[in-house]
Amino acid sequence: MMTEPTSDAVDTEVVTRSSEMTTRPRPSILLQFIGNRKVLLILLYAATLFLGLPALWVSPVFTRNEKVVHTFLVCVWSALVLAGFYVVMAWAMGRIQEVMP
Repeated sequence: MMTEPTSDAVDTEVVTRSSEMTTRPRPSILLQFIGNRKVLLILLYAATLFLGLPALWVSPVFTRNEKVVHTFLVCVWSALVLAGFYVVMAWAMGRIQEVMP
């Protein structure tokens, strides 16, 4: 005749299984972004510009030559964006000063 497990044995088994599930390491959000080529390139060219270069250099998915090329391109792109911003702001200030007495 088979005996039923005690409630302590069942509780111990549940705790053991749940702790096994939670101890599995899951990659962090940062590592998921740095390890994804498309996401990192979109981040560099569309959102962070030159401020995202440290993420590029930490990323393991690019070779050293690719990192150098993307660093140069991101710096050029950042300069163009900032120059465009300056031109728009200078134009806007000129228009504002025309209207103000």
